[in-house]
Amino acid sequence: MESVKLFVVTLQAILEDDETLLAGLADFDPAGIEERDTEVAVHFLDRATAEACAARFGGSISEIEPRNWAAGWQAQWTPIAVGSRFWLCSGICGPE
Repeated sequence: MESVKLFVVTLQAILEDDETLLAGLADFDPAGIEERDTEVAVHFLDRATAEACAARFGGSISEIEPRNWAAGWQAQWTPIAVGSRFWLCSGICGPE
């Protein structure tokens, strides 16, 4: 998996209180949306789209340096027992 640089637009808003905002964000096809206490972080793969979103909704832009996101969560993954005979595992872990 390759490393990806992300551009993040931070908006002062709460999504559950503003369905219009969520619908408007969908127009920009974000890579992800992260809800925080009093703000929303909207992730984009290119700066131009992040700038357009920030201009429309009045947010600030920051950059996240490239990293291998898959390797990050895989390093933290541990199998989860579901019942007595079933384990939930990712494709990276085998039977133990």
